[in-house]
Amino acid sequence: MSRKPRGVAGCGVNEECLWSIFLHLSGARSGYDVDMNPPRKPSPTESPLLFEIDDEPLQETLTAWGGAPLVVHAFRSLGVSASVRQHVQIKQRERGYDEATMVESFVVLNAVGGERVDDFQHLRDDAGLKEMLGHEVPSPESARQFLNRFHSEEKIEQARQQRKPEQIAFIPEEADALSGLGEVNRELVRELGRRCPEQRIATADQDATIIESHKQQALRTYEGERGRKTRSRCATWRFAFVRGRKSSLPTAAGRSILPC
Repeated sequence: MSRKPRGVAGCGVNEECLWSIFLHLSGARSGYDVDMNPPRKPSPTESPLLFEIDDEPLQETLTAWGGAPLVVHAFRSLGVSASVRQHVQIKQRERGYDEATMVESFVVLNAVGGERVDDFQHLRDDAGLKEMLGHEVPSPESARQFLNRFHSEEKIEQARQQRKPEQIAFIPEEADALSGLGEVNRELVRELGRRCPEQRIATADQDATIIESHKQQALRTYEGERGRKTRSRCATWRFAFVRGRKSSLPTAAGRSILPC
């Protein structure tokens, strides 16, 4: 004699009963669990953190400026270092940082967001950066002394004497060291043109920059605050590179090209 299948939770094994069991197990409200609330989703804040703190110091050298070597690689591969050594000669002694190392360090400082020479100290405190660059960046005082070598009191006094009565400020002529940096910039542009012969048109938009200064001899700029205004030497350029040599062409508007 055959036996009936035993029921589950007081009901027979049929489609309706199985569906009720499924709803009960999934937390949904059914006819027989009206007093039961559905379970709440756990909060992520109730879980432990996914890392452990190890109080043993790491033996590796770490750095927060992992992208700086890419800038330095471009700086060196484009021949900027050799160009600086050729056109910027302001050191009187062999000891200390050479001109190319100083200029490269300023490029790194600018690339990582530095705003003043005192920020060099943050870079010096990063041991990993020194390992990647192959040299230590200068101290803030060394960097400041290097910048002062581009200063020419004679040029400033000459521009001051030539200032007209209606002029508020004046812009001195560049010293030899600063003109050398300009030549480094021109050689960089020529090298870019040599490497990209298919690129026939380039636009260089360079505006005068106001550098805030609190020195007593600093005059007020056209915006009202005290500071210095760098010379604007470039208008819109349009030039062609032919066999690695640059030939300037007039712009579309017919304006002449300013030397840069």
